[in-house]
Amino acid sequence: AFLLYLYTDRLDFVKADTACDVLQMSCVYGLGASRLAHECERLLRTSISPANALDTLCVAAQLKRDDLVQFVMDYIVENFVECVEDRDAVAE
Repeated sequence: AFLLYLYTDRLDFVKADTACDVLQMSCVYGLGASRLAHECERLLRTSISPANALDTLCVAAQLKRDDLVQFVMDYIVENFVECVEDRDAVAE
């Protein structure tokens, strides 16, 4: 997805885990303020769920994407029980 964007200026991904990976790559390669990074964040916001909230929070915090961190933190607070239960089910 990252190379496709670089070569064609097209965004072609729909999964949150792909958006996390592409967001990380865009920040590493100096494209943190690009349309690509903003599209990744938009996708992460619209696809947030108890299953991916903590992973998304880790990526957002690591990349210092403060608005995304706040959005995910608010989601986790509002859906705390579901986020913890989902994380516990994964750990088992």
